[in-house]
Amino acid sequence: IESQPKPEDWETYQQTIQIELDTHEHEFKKSLPRILTYSLISSLHTIVEYRLKGICQELKKRNNHPISVTKFQGSIVDKVGLFFKAFHYPALKDDEIQKLRDFTVVRNCIIHNTGFIEGSRDEAKLRKLAEQSTNEITLDWEKRIFMTPPDFLEHLDFFKEMFQRLFTDLDFGPETFELIKEI
Repeated sequence: IESQPKPEDWETYQQTIQIELDTHEHEFKKSLPRILTYSLISSLHTIVEYRLKGICQELKKRNNHPISVTKFQGSIVDKVGLFFKAFHYPALKDDEIQKLRDFTVVRNCIIHNTGFIEGSRDEAKLRKLAEQSTNEITLDWEKRIFMTPPDFLEHLDFFKEMFQRLFTDLDFGPETFELIKEI
């Protein structure tokens, strides 16, 4: 931008160049961070749901349960809870259930309403999350959901710890294989 020829009239130059500078600043300070965060939230949500379902499928396989987690009704959190209860596994903790439900509400707003809370199916819940003192979820200048990178990392750590606890509580180590002797 600075290498472009400068008009004789300083005011014309300022108007011309300022539009480009404002556009550049908007893209790199506001739009791209939000888009990146939305992508990370969506990906993390998908991975968490997939892994919860995978734990149940593996438990079904290892313990020869008659039904799978997919036969239960509700969200993946409900299904996992019902599966664990049906087969007497340790339940998800209350804070884990709440964090999963809240994260799902945020993810759904991002995917189905491009992050705008107004008009979202869970608008009241989203406003409540945005107003909480922890400020994990805030609203940006356009009244869209925004999660800062440190807050996203806190969610990532929370879910990592949740899975580590589940693996320990469920005695969910790797399968054992008999060694096949070469003939």
